[in-house]
Amino acid sequence: MKTRRQVNNIESAAASDVEDERDAAATAPPPSHAFAFNGKTFATYQEMVDAKRRRNRDVLVSSGLLEAKAAVDRAASEEKQRRSASGTSIRGLKRAAAARKSSSDPPASRRKSGRLAGVTAPGIYIESEQAGKFEIAGGG
Repeated sequence: MKTRRQVNNIESAAASDVEDERDAAATAPPPSHAFAFNGKTFATYQEMVDAKRRRNRDVLVSSGLLEAKAAVDRAASEEKQRRSASGTSIRGLKRAAAARKSSSDPPASRRKSGRLAGVTAPGIYIESEQAGKFEIAGGG
């Protein structure tokens, strides 16, 4: 158990530490937030990102990848336009003609139960059952 004097000493030491930190923060130079890339320093993050993008674009141009991509895109676009003009798909299939879709046959009716279709049931019923045999009556 600590005495009152020990507790006071601990509290005063903590208070002086807080004051020391405040003094150090007030006298210290502001932290520099410089961003470095490729041996250059940039003041803002956005400037560094822009520099990276410029470098990436230069690498793609020098390697010829941008020109190759543009050529592939042009060829794909021309192929798509050619196919849409001829009416064939990528697999070479043609779309069904609209005339075939609207044939003269009426659409097949949906199968429904007699109850749902509103058909009257035949007048057949079981008259009696004996020894597993049924006697059917009605149907007249």
